[in-house]
Amino acid sequence: MQMEKSLNDRRFFEEIVWPKYEYISKFLYTITLDSFLANEITQETMVAAWKNIDKLKAYKHLSAALRRMAMNTLCSHYRKNNEMLHSLECVDSIENIGVESNINDYVNHEGNLRDIQFLFNEMRDEHLQIVLLCDYYELPLKIAAKFLGLNYNTAASYHKRALEHMRAKLSGTEYCKDHRRGVQHV
Repeated sequence: MQMEKSLNDRRFFEEIVWPKYEYISKFLYTITLDSFLANEITQETMVAAWKNIDKLKAYKHLSAALRRMAMNTLCSHYRKNNEMLHSLECVDSIENIGVESNINDYVNHEGNLRDIQFLFNEMRDEHLQIVLLCDYYELPLKIAAKFLGLNYNTAASYHKRALEHMRAKLSGTEYCKDHRRGVQHV
Protein backbone atom coordinates (compact mmCIF):
# COMPACT_ATOMS: atom_id res chain seq x y z
CA MET A 1 0.00 0.00 0.00
CA GLN A 2 2.77 2.47 0.95
CA MET A 3 4.75 1.52 -2.17
CA GLU A 4 1.70 2.23 -4.37
CA LYS A 5 1.17 5.61 -2.68
CA SER A 6 4.82 6.48 -3.19
CA LEU A 7 4.61 5.52 -6.87
CA ASN A 8 1.47 7.62 -7.35
CA ASP A 9 3.12 10.57 -5.60
CA ARG A 10 6.18 10.27 -7.81
CA ARG A 11 4.07 10.04 -10.96
CA PHE A 12 2.00 13.10 -9.89
CA PHE A 13 5.17 15.07 -9.18
CA GLU A 14 6.89 14.12 -12.43
CA GLU A 15 3.87 14.54 -14.70
CA ILE A 16 2.00 17.44 -13.10
CA VAL A 17 4.28 19.41 -10.75
CA TRP A 18 7.70 19.22 -12.42
CA PRO A 19 6.51 20.69 -15.77
CA LYS A 20 5.66 23.88 -13.83
CA TYR A 21 9.35 24.37 -12.93
CA GLU A 22 10.03 26.80 -15.79
CA TYR A 23 6.81 28.71 -15.07
CA ILE A 24 7.78 29.19 -11.40
CA SER A 25 11.33 30.14 -12.35
CA LYS A 26 10.06 32.83 -14.74
CA PHE A 27 7.62 34.08 -12.12
CA LEU A 28 10.42 34.44 -9.57
CA TYR A 29 12.70 36.09 -12.11
CA THR A 30 9.98 38.65 -12.83
CA ILE A 31 10.00 39.55 -9.13
CA THR A 32 13.73 39.41 -8.42
CA LEU A 33 15.35 40.18 -11.79
CA ASP A 34 18.07 37.78 -10.61
CA SER A 35 18.23 34.51 -12.55
CA PHE A 36 20.50 32.79 -10.01
CA LEU A 37 18.20 33.63 -7.09
CA ALA A 38 15.11 32.71 -9.12
CA ASN A 39 16.56 29.26 -9.91
CA GLU A 40 17.64 28.74 -6.30
CA ILE A 41 14.19 29.61 -4.94
CA THR A 42 12.52 27.52 -7.66
CA GLN A 43 14.56 24.50 -6.57
CA GLU A 44 13.61 25.10 -2.93
CA THR A 45 9.98 25.44 -3.99
CA MET A 46 10.10 22.10 -5.81
CA VAL A 47 11.59 20.43 -2.73
CA ALA A 48 8.78 21.90 -0.64
CA ALA A 49 6.27 20.72 -3.25
CA TRP A 50 7.61 17.17 -3.00
CA LYS A 51 7.46 17.26 0.80
CA ASN A 52 3.86 18.51 0.64
CA ILE A 53 2.73 16.41 -2.30
CA ASP A 54 -0.43 15.20 -0.53
CA LYS A 55 -1.56 18.79 0.09
CA LEU A 56 -0.76 19.79 -3.50
CA LYS A 57 -2.96 17.04 -4.90
CA ALA A 58 -5.95 18.71 -3.26
CA TYR A 59 -5.51 22.00 -5.14
CA LYS A 60 -7.71 22.66 -8.12
CA HIS A 61 -5.29 25.29 -9.50
CA LEU A 62 -1.81 23.87 -9.08
CA SER A 63 -0.03 26.87 -10.62
CA ALA A 64 -1.56 29.18 -8.03
CA ALA A 65 -0.53 26.84 -5.21
CA LEU A 66 3.04 26.64 -6.54
CA ARG A 67 3.20 30.44 -6.96
CA ARG A 68 2.12 30.82 -3.33
CA MET A 69 4.76 28.32 -2.22
CA ALA A 70 7.38 30.18 -4.29
CA MET A 71 6.38 33.54 -2.78
CA ASN A 72 6.56 32.10 0.74
CA THR A 73 9.95 30.55 -0.01
CA LEU A 74 11.21 33.85 -1.40
CA CYS A 75 9.96 35.75 1.66
CA SER A 76 11.67 33.21 3.93
CA HIS A 77 14.89 33.62 1.95
CA TYR A 78 14.83 37.40 2.36
CA ARG A 79 14.01 37.17 6.09
CA LYS A 80 16.72 34.56 6.67
CA ASN A 81 19.33 36.63 4.86
CA ASN A 82 18.13 39.99 6.20
CA GLU A 83 17.86 41.29 2.67
CA MET A 84 15.44 43.76 1.23
CA LEU A 85 13.73 43.05 -2.06
CA HIS A 86 16.00 44.17 -4.86
CA SER A 87 15.24 47.42 -6.60
CA LEU A 88 14.69 47.30 -10.30
CA GLU A 89 17.66 47.02 -12.60
CA CYS A 90 17.63 48.27 -16.16
CA VAL A 91 17.11 45.65 -18.79
CA ASP A 92 19.01 46.40 -21.97
CA SER A 93 16.30 45.34 -24.39
CA ILE A 94 13.11 43.38 -24.74
CA GLU A 95 15.07 40.55 -26.39
CA ASN A 96 16.99 40.03 -23.13
CA ILE A 97 13.75 39.84 -21.21
CA GLY A 98 12.43 37.35 -23.75
CA VAL A 99 15.23 34.96 -22.88
CA GLU A 100 14.69 34.87 -19.13
CA SER A 101 11.19 36.17 -18.50
CA ASN A 102 7.67 35.24 -19.44
CA ILE A 103 7.57 36.98 -22.81
CA ASN A 104 7.65 33.54 -24.42
CA ASP A 105 4.61 32.58 -22.36
CA TYR A 106 2.86 35.72 -23.57
CA VAL A 107 3.70 34.79 -27.13
CA ASN A 108 2.30 31.29 -26.71
CA HIS A 109 -0.80 32.70 -25.05
CA GLU A 110 -1.50 35.92 -26.95
CA GLY A 111 0.20 36.05 -30.31
CA ASN A 112 3.55 36.53 -31.91
CA LEU A 113 6.73 37.98 -30.42
CA ARG A 114 6.75 40.98 -32.75
CA ASP A 115 3.33 42.11 -31.41
CA ILE A 116 4.45 41.70 -27.81
CA GLN A 117 7.70 43.57 -28.41
CA PHE A 118 5.67 46.33 -30.04
CA LEU A 119 3.48 46.67 -26.93
CA PHE A 120 6.43 46.69 -24.52
CA ASN A 121 8.65 48.88 -26.70
CA GLU A 122 9.88 51.93 -24.79
CA MET A 123 7.95 50.89 -21.66
CA ARG A 124 9.82 51.61 -18.45
CA ASP A 125 11.19 48.47 -16.77
CA GLU A 126 9.25 48.97 -13.54
CA HIS A 127 6.02 49.36 -15.54
CA LEU A 128 6.74 46.16 -17.47
CA GLN A 129 7.52 44.28 -14.29
CA ILE A 130 4.27 45.31 -12.56
CA VAL A 131 2.19 44.44 -15.66
CA LEU A 132 3.75 40.99 -15.88
CA LEU A 133 3.15 40.29 -12.18
CA CYS A 134 -0.42 41.60 -12.09
CA ASP A 135 -1.78 40.80 -15.53
CA TYR A 136 0.09 37.65 -16.46
CA TYR A 137 0.74 36.00 -13.12
CA GLU A 138 -2.48 37.46 -11.71
CA LEU A 139 -0.97 38.66 -8.45
CA PRO A 140 -3.06 41.23 -6.62
CA LEU A 141 -1.52 44.68 -6.98
CA LYS A 142 -1.05 44.91 -3.21
CA ILE A 143 1.09 41.74 -3.15
CA ALA A 144 3.05 42.73 -6.27
CA ALA A 145 3.82 46.10 -4.65
CA LYS A 146 5.03 44.35 -1.50
CA PHE A 147 7.32 42.03 -3.45
CA LEU A 148 8.77 44.89 -5.46
CA GLY A 149 9.28 47.02 -2.35
CA LEU A 150 6.94 49.69 -3.67
CA ASN A 151 4.31 51.79 -1.99
CA TYR A 152 0.87 50.57 -3.10
CA ASN A 153 0.00 53.91 -4.74
CA THR A 154 3.29 53.91 -6.65
CA ALA A 155 2.61 50.37 -7.89
CA ALA A 156 -0.93 51.37 -8.89
CA SER A 157 0.46 54.36 -10.79
CA TYR A 158 3.05 52.17 -12.58
CA HIS A 159 0.35 49.68 -13.50
CA LYS A 160 -2.00 52.35 -14.79
CA ARG A 161 0.76 53.97 -16.86
CA ALA A 162 1.82 50.63 -18.32
CA LEU A 163 -1.73 49.84 -19.39
CA GLU A 164 -2.11 53.33 -20.87
CA HIS A 165 1.14 52.81 -22.76
CA MET A 166 -0.13 49.50 -24.16
CA ARG A 167 -3.54 50.97 -25.06
CA ALA A 168 -1.84 53.86 -26.86
CA LYS A 169 0.32 51.41 -28.82
CA LEU A 170 -2.70 49.30 -29.77
CA SER A 171 -4.72 52.33 -30.87
CA GLY A 172 -1.91 53.78 -32.94
CA THR A 173 -1.32 56.78 -30.72
CA GLU A 174 1.91 57.79 -29.07
CA TYR A 175 2.14 57.61 -25.31
CA CYS A 176 2.91 61.08 -23.98
CA LYS A 177 5.43 61.82 -21.25
CA ASP A 178 2.77 63.68 -19.26
CA HIS A 179 0.69 60.46 -19.24
CA ARG A 180 -2.55 62.38 -19.80
CA ARG A 181 -3.29 62.15 -23.50
CA GLY A 182 -2.11 60.46 -26.66
CA VAL A 183 -0.91 62.17 -29.80
CA GLN A 184 -1.95 60.73 -33.16
CA HIS A 185 0.83 59.41 -35.38
CA VAL A 186 1.20 61.32 -38.59
